[in-house]
Amino acid sequence: RSVHFCRDRYFYPLISWRKHFMGTTALRQTSKSRDFFLVLFFCLIGILARLILIGQVPYGLNQDEASAGYEAWSILNYGIDRHGISYPVHLIAWGSGQNIAYSWFCMPFIALFGLSEFTVRLPMALIGCVSVVLFYFFLDNVTPLPNHRKYVLFGTLLFAICPWHIMKSRWGLESNLFPDLILWGSFCLSIFCRKHSGGAGYLYAAFVIFGFSAYSYGTSYCFLPFFVLPLLFYLLRTKRITLRQGILALALLTLVALPIILFVLINTFQLSPLQLGPFTIPRLYQNRHTEVTSVFHGNILLNSLKNFFLALGVMFFQHDSLLWNATHLFGILYPVTLPLTLWGIFCCFSKFRSRCKEQPEYIVNFWFLSGVALMFIVDPNINRLNILMIPWIYYTAVGTAEFTGRFRRGLPIAALLFTAAFFTFVGFYFTHYAQKLKPYFFDGLGTAITQTAESDASRIYISSKVNMPYIFVLFYMQIDPFTYQETAEISNPHAAFEKVSSMGRYIFSIPESPNPAEDAVYILSCDELAGFDSANFHLTPCGTFYIAEPLA
Repeated sequence: RSVHFCRDRYFYPLISWRKHFMGTTALRQTSKSRDFFLVLFFCLIGILARLILIGQVPYGLNQDEASAGYEAWSILNYGIDRHGISYPVHLIAWGSGQNIAYSWFCMPFIALFGLSEFTVRLPMALIGCVSVVLFYFFLDNVTPLPNHRKYVLFGTLLFAICPWHIMKSRWGLESNLFPDLILWGSFCLSIFCRKHSGGAGYLYAAFVIFGFSAYSYGTSYCFLPFFVLPLLFYLLRTKRITLRQGILALALLTLVALPIILFVLINTFQLSPLQLGPFTIPRLYQNRHTEVTSVFHGNILLNSLKNFFLALGVMFFQHDSLLWNATHLFGILYPVTLPLTLWGIFCCFSKFRSRCKEQPEYIVNFWFLSGVALMFIVDPNINRLNILMIPWIYYTAVGTAEFTGRFRRGLPIAALLFTAAFFTFVGFYFTHYAQKLKPYFFDGLGTAITQTAESDASRIYISSKVNMPYIFVLFYMQIDPFTYQETAEISNPHAAFEKVSSMGRYIFSIPESPNPAEDAVYILSCDELAGFDSANFHLTPCGTFYIAEPLA
């Protein structure tokens, strides 16, 4: 009887518990393995979408890309920008400024592979790829424990296939570096904040990256105070950091951003440029930041409300009518997602305390609120609101997971639908959309410039319909900055956007009545073909341009 008692009381329950335990462990291992391969797949398709044909699509080159690339090449080889300024902390560029951080990222690639469309675009694509991977780890750190797995997996997929992030990663517009840097800094901060699992070094690294982001885009001057100061106060208030840690983190940010702070002061109060050893804090010819931040012109309240409602329109309709930023069909993050995004925002803020108790989701919330504050300040388009996009993706992931979780297999079905939408977008982007973008990126202009440079003609006329045509000559011909300063004729010196009318044998306009007897060649747009008949000129198509050579 005692044997039966021991068997029934201890042995059978032990065997049953062991079987149950082993089965649960096996399920967990299977689940983790499946999650690993899913994340790997999501990251892989996101990386491929950002890297494939990066030197060719979009076809051609944008004037801002050409400027950032040429300045990187010039500073790398000569220690000065095209205006002769030694190691500037901000570029004068057109006259009203261009951010320099992306040019710094381009320098190693230009040093290794030379100046080309590929080396100007590759850094942004690689930055986008790093962000795809880091966003997964960021989600793993910040999402609350209920539905944690759903948030992480679906959020990783959504970020990888986001049309806005793919498109902005595929061309080298320097301002598009800003949201990625804030993501990298927020990732470091999330490691520190997650139950203090990371050392204080992660906190300080985060604030160093935040400080560096001030060199990436002018909107950072408004965003960073709204983001960093309330976040620091919240961390102190909830005793997640000590006062000493908070002061040191803020001091590091200020130290890193100090040259750009001095730059803002110099250009706001019209002070003289400042030389710090080989480095220069320049004064712009025109301070365009006051134009972008239109709130400071006239009626502040009226302009603020106008900016805010225009920005709401951009975010809700997911386009700003600028073809290179978004398409009407796919938008920032597929237009059907708007209700899911709003639901995600509601879920995160209605349960702010409970959701942020264990995991630092508050980082995303402070990021989003700081972006909303920016909506009142800047004259909106997708570029100027780019800092809002990553929190927008996060809230869309939360809203989708919360909503579809109410249905059996709702989230996997949503993931399949989004994946199908992504492949449709990729097919559209590399075919029809790439063709539509050609005129905006001046497809064929680089080839036309290099071909006509081989001519012995005394003059080369280039269409004024090209946006800042001189920068393309500097880029493709790699003319040194000293030659540019000596030969450039500027029709409106020290303007916000200087117009270079000629440079050496290059004339940046097409004569109304071209003379076939003149020793010249012409680079024309399609709209300028009327004056060049086949009886007097030989026309060679070159992308969206033509090379016209007199038959005589």
